[in-house]
Amino acid sequence: MAVNIVFAGEDIEFQRQAVDVLARCFDVWQMRKQQYHGRFPFRELSFVAITDGTVIGHAGIIPFEVQASGGKTLKMAGIASVAVAPEWRQQGIAGNLCRHAAAWAAEQKFDAMPLYTERVNVYKHCGWEIFPPGVATLTSPREKKSDLSKWLSPEELSVADKELIIRSYRDAAACPGRVVRVDDPASAMSWSYLFRKAAGRWKIFPGKGYLLAMDGVLAEYGGEIEAQMINESQVAQALFSPADPMCANLAALNWQIKVHHDDLPECWEGEAVMMRTLTEKALPELFFPLANKF
Repeated sequence: MAVNIVFAGEDIEFQRQAVDVLARCFDVWQMRKQQYHGRFPFRELSFVAITDGTVIGHAGIIPFEVQASGGKTLKMAGIASVAVAPEWRQQGIAGNLCRHAAAWAAEQKFDAMPLYTERVNVYKHCGWEIFPPGVATLTSPREKKSDLSKWLSPEELSVADKELIIRSYRDAAACPGRVVRVDDPASAMSWSYLFRKAAGRWKIFPGKGYLLAMDGVLAEYGGEIEAQMINESQVAQALFSPADPMCANLAALNWQIKVHHDDLPECWEGEAVMMRTLTEKALPELFFPLANKF
């Protein structure tokens, strides 16, 4: 039986069937299917594999932008939600979906296609390569485990808190790889989606700035934050760009630093960062923070 790869965009019916396939493949998608009523939690542009009118496979593209040097931005087409129905596996369908998505993204003038995966070999065959993490993990000398009991959950953030966070982030100096967050609530890189992430915990310093931890790991700070404020916040681990001056500032407070290049920090949960470049120019060194992991 013939299998056709179709660009479905945001077609509601195709995406509903795609969510059904994802829920058959991954436990997390069983929960998402119920939570988001059979829809995707944020905007994805879908490529679907169809046979006899039924969706049997899916690969999604999440469009977003990141900062680059010289005040420029790079257009990213993040690959996500790749799945093939169990009875249709081992036929090259996932690879065909990803190759179709890459061809479309190149036509649309995207610069690169990042993804997070445990299945490195699958994507190597489709043109993706391991992208060195280029991250630094920092560990507090005092705490074995983060105590975020006094930090705020997403539901506890006030309007004023959110305004402070957004303002602090937008006023921060540019950093290669820093995501350009948007106001569009349908975007995976929107403020509203970040403020809904259940794993997030926030510490607000009124009039100064904020800290954001994801699953107990400090993933971001903004505003007038000093190392001593982090040191006293009861967070035990942080993940920053090695170029971030905060690394040296925390090291001065006896935090241990490990810079990862070929290895991955534990907080990535075993997933590698992979990249397919779509232009002839080399990508600058980029830092992918935990806060914007999709």
